[in-house]
Amino acid sequence: MTMEITGAGVAGRYPFAKLHGLGNDFVFFDDRDEAMDVSVDQVKRLCDRRFGIGADGVILVRPARLEGCDGLMYYINADGTLAQMCGNGVRCFAKYVVDRGIVDAARGSLTVETLAGPRAIRFTMDEAGRLATAQVDMGAPVLEAAEVPLNAAAADEAATVVAEERATHPCDGQARSCATTLTLAYPGGPAFTFVGVSMGNPHAVCLIDDWEALPAHLFKGGE
Repeated sequence: MTMEITGAGVAGRYPFAKLHGLGNDFVFFDDRDEAMDVSVDQVKRLCDRRFGIGADGVILVRPARLEGCDGLMYYINADGTLAQMCGNGVRCFAKYVVDRGIVDAARGSLTVETLAGPRAIRFTMDEAGRLATAQVDMGAPVLEAAEVPLNAAAADEAATVVAEERATHPCDGQARSCATTLTLAYPGGPAFTFVGVSMGNPHAVCLIDDWEALPAHLFKGGE
């Protein structure tokens, strides 16, 4: 498939692919010649689910800069901001380059350069010669509060901030701030405590005993 891209940035008709990992979807472009300088507005239009292709982000497949890597995943969020890393995105990257013969399928593994560093991936193939599964080594999680701060001021307007604190634990003989937690209370529901975690991209992680018992309005789209 091809997509006509107009406006400031790049212009012309470009072939693209749409891939997803666990529903986390991306628009892929082969940019091994590094000629695609897409603008923020172009990324927003491409990712628009009503008027564009629709996706959570755009991924450009570029040549690796680091020795030992098979390619660079240049990932741009749907709002046009640059992302360092995405677990589902890097697995989709593996499928893109293996299925197109950019990486030899017989190897069974590859290393992808991301803006958060190299990520090693092991993969298996199906009977049709396509990548069937991809397992990525995400590395150790980052809990350091300074690296993944949670911003209480940006919390959902429907929520009440119950508490915001930083947990400290002895690390290498020193008491270091190892995590930021933010507790929010929603109308008609319990309070939730989120912990800031980074795997190359920031997450607010909440452990839930029974998510099916939560009110539907807490989820996007009410589902």
